[in-house]
Amino acid sequence: MSDKSAPPQQLQPPLPSLLSVMQSHSRSTAQASQLPSTSTTTGTTPASHTNGLLHHAYLDSLNLAVNAEFHFLACQICQAALAPGEVKHHLTKVHGTQSRYNDHQFNLAISAMNVATELPSHITGPRTMVHGLKVHDGVACSQCSFVSRSGEWLRKHHAKHHPTIPRPP
Repeated sequence: MSDKSAPPQQLQPPLPSLLSVMQSHSRSTAQASQLPSTSTTTGTTPASHTNGLLHHAYLDSLNLAVNAEFHFLACQICQAALAPGEVKHHLTKVHGTQSRYNDHQFNLAISAMNVATELPSHITGPRTMVHGLKVHDGVACSQCSFVSRSGEWLRKHHAKHHPTIPRPP
């Protein structure tokens, strides 16, 4: 028997990526607005702040930036969030650019930029975009903060978590 319920409600504008919706960080945006000076092997380079991202010369050479709101690393090519421990593997396996990676320089840069050691885990949605992450179309539960890119997952969520409430049209 096929499910003939109405398709899930489409949200406009599109939701941020699931990673950004499911992850957050407790650091305040006030900290993010302070631009630290960062040391490199060639001296002190001031960090720059553009489009919600903090930049550091060494991280830029790896195509990485720091989200100013949550202080996670963002791959500027993939528009994906990376924990510091994932960067070397990501650069090697996804982009083939491990040769530019240097543990010492990387650790100096992330320390100077106050990069979070773990990815954020409490961002709730829907919300405006999270800088540095790709934006995806999505659907949202009308009863709680659950969001998904898949209408099928929304139907399963609704059946499991809101079984006594009829699904909206």
